[in-house]
Amino acid sequence: MRARDSRLRLLSAIYGLGTAGNVAYWVGFAAGPARTAESEEYLDFERSFPLADAYLAAMSGAASIACWRGDPRALPVGLMASSASIYLGCLDVLYNLRHGKYRDLDAAMGVEAVINATSLGLGVFTAWALWRWRGAFPPLDPARRRGLLPEKPST
Repeated sequence: MRARDSRLRLLSAIYGLGTAGNVAYWVGFAAGPARTAESEEYLDFERSFPLADAYLAAMSGAASIACWRGDPRALPVGLMASSASIYLGCLDVLYNLRHGKYRDLDAAMGVEAVINATSLGLGVFTAWALWRWRGAFPPLDPARRRGLLPEKPST
């Protein structure tokens, strides 16, 4: 395996684990263990995230597959996933700081702190690595490029 292939496999694994972690969080939230509080304010805040987290999971899943295949479309999709991870991590951190939630580090809040750090850290790392390693992708074949955008109607 070439060195560049192993870098793409690493990115594929990170994006794939991010997708799985996102799904696992929402399963845990629905069941209760992932909740750090039961206040209506907190639950309302968390219930604002499913659509954004679904977007993050979809983009991360697509980036994982594209990186695994060495598909150059991983670059835009991966950057979309990375930026969504950073954005959502920032929202969580700001909420937790504003509400003093990091002061009471029980098990659930410890997991939340790890999720926050991972969202921010891996979001930054994957965006940086994807851009830095963009040369590992082959150029987009013009025959494949045609399928990306609708054909212009002939006049």
